[in-house]
Amino acid sequence: PLTSQDVGPSYLSLVLHSDQPALPISTPVVQVYPNPFRSAVTIDFELKIPGFVQLSIYDLLGREVAKLAASTRNTGNHLTTFDGSGLVPGIYFIVVEVDGLRTKHTLIKH
Repeated sequence: PLTSQDVGPSYLSLVLHSDQPALPISTPVVQVYPNPFRSAVTIDFELKIPGFVQLSIYDLLGREVAKLAASTRNTGNHLTTFDGSGLVPGIYFIVVEVDGLRTKHTLIKH
């Protein structure tokens, strides 16, 4: 193992006191398919720990066009299918928020 004598104390200090936050364990892994889509799209997300999930779709102007979930979900995989046949073709955003941590994915409607 390296010691502070091998590399200097300032190097070890930088490694041990990183400014980069660790990836939160509650950040969901999200897959969206098919993308682009014509009518229905599936949102598949995995939770490493249980949490309060909010799942919404927004247009380019930031308006919420659909709220697909707002409930506590258990650990594991979760599938949600959205019927987007009523949406006009364009670009949308799927936002998955778990306990306040957001992930955003671009969705293209043909």
